[in-house]
Amino acid sequence: MTRLVSYLRLPFGRQLVLIEAVTLMVLTWSATRLLPFRWLALLYGKLVRRPRTARRDQFPMGSVSTLAFRRSWSKPQAQREYIQDSETAATIAGGGDASDSASLDSSEQSIMSRLPGHQRNQIWQVRWALRMAKEHLPWEGTCLPRALAGRIMLRRRGLPATVLIGALRGADHELHLHAWLTTREAIPITGVREGRGFRVLARFES
Repeated sequence: MTRLVSYLRLPFGRQLVLIEAVTLMVLTWSATRLLPFRWLALLYGKLVRRPRTARRDQFPMGSVSTLAFRRSWSKPQAQREYIQDSETAATIAGGGDASDSASLDSSEQSIMSRLPGHQRNQIWQVRWALRMAKEHLPWEGTCLPRALAGRIMLRRRGLPATVLIGALRGADHELHLHAWLTTREAIPITGVREGRGFRVLARFES
């Protein structure tokens, strides 16, 4: 009831953006579990980067699924070890999201200041809505569905987006995957701070 009251107190425009974010996160979460990769790939955008040192068969893009992401974070010990080593440990351990709640750094602020006012407002709205949706949805490990949902939201507003997939070898010697989203100007939208230390395996632009 408290959440409903808080939602109803939001300006109507924000209510619509939040509904959009929740709906898209539910749809992308479902798609990453149900659709074969040849269909799911349409949500990623155009692949513009693969690992330079890896052959095509060493990194099949079909492996970039929520199943792989969920497996890489399935062990509590692996999660704790990553959190302890991450630059964003305090934020993650506190249940927040650095890319959405923390202020932009000076270079990102400079980039934002050069954008038209309506684009700045749209970017802030998308960031806010995705963070709120994440906090209220009942599942964990949402980095990939959230990045894909954010990409769709940005594209609906005519803003080019970049989805990045990275990997990190944890202390448990297992490979952990992470997805994050930026604008074309490299303004963080989701998961960017947590992506520090991850090696970029693939980059998708739209």
